[in-house]
Amino acid sequence: MEDPKKLPKAPLAALQDRAEQAKARMALRPMSQQMDLFWGESARPMASALTKSALFGTSRPPSFTGELDRLGQPMLPAMPFMKNQEIFSTDDIILYYTGEELTQDDLTLWMQIVFLSRDRPMDDLTQRTRPYRLLKDLDWGDSKPAYFRLKSSITRLRNATLRIQQRYRGEKVVDVNDVNFLDHLRYIDDESGNSTGEIEFRADRRILEIFRPELTSVHNWTTRQAIQKTRNRLAQWTHSFYSNHSGKPYPMLLPTLMSLSKTKTKDVYRFKQQLEVALEVLVKVGFLLDWHIEGTGVKAKLHVTLKKQNKAALSQADETHPL
Repeated sequence: MEDPKKLPKAPLAALQDRAEQAKARMALRPMSQQMDLFWGESARPMASALTKSALFGTSRPPSFTGELDRLGQPMLPAMPFMKNQEIFSTDDIILYYTGEELTQDDLTLWMQIVFLSRDRPMDDLTQRTRPYRLLKDLDWGDSKPAYFRLKSSITRLRNATLRIQQRYRGEKVVDVNDVNFLDHLRYIDDESGNSTGEIEFRADRRILEIFRPELTSVHNWTTRQAIQKTRNRLAQWTHSFYSNHSGKPYPMLLPTLMSLSKTKTKDVYRFKQQLEVALEVLVKVGFLLDWHIEGTGVKAKLHVTLKKQNKAALSQADETHPL
């Protein structure tokens, strides 16, 4: 009788073993190798599920009032809270969200956190840094309101929970439940309990599963920071949305853009005026070549043409292959 230990494994069992071995090897690789994306200093890869939706809207983030709580810490005004709420998205995405409403500040910070994680192995994405370093990267200044802005934003990311399904060419390729942007956040104290001025955080490894090459686009960081200086949040959102397009974008109905950008404006004509200002910002920073709005009222459609350098940058992500 043959020794069971020496019998060849069934094909499925052998395949499962190889998959586990590959998973273990991948966990030791830096995220930049796993995602196999373009990681230039001005490039910020971002999963399309996060930017083809109303997840990061155009609401004004809370501002520092100067008030302190009873422990002497800055009071953090809260954004509206959502519990297991479906987020308006393009047809290929289903997204449910629990947490405070997210802003363009939060998307900017999340882009930078992902970028800083690029050389970390996937089994240890923990990072420790000083707030002023992050503020410098974000170009938010180093004033007291800037520190509040950072703390407020990173707290929203830590407390956010998402469920995401996404299809690609008709096939469901993303299905993640109860994931966070950050699964760890703490402010570092020394042995005496005094603050060292450092913060420690870790991107949730599970959310990085949605950063698949075919579902990830490259956002130009220099362009985003130039838009940030204009303080036009609709321009920031529009830039992030159209950064998902490597070819000629389809015309978009203005009411659809209103829902996707989560604008507080309810009137289409008023939104059209705001959008026109935002589009001119994108022309000035070199993201759009031109644009025009066809039709009126709820049937009005936006047509945009991306500049060639934007198409080239985005196509580099399309040409990559997972390792």
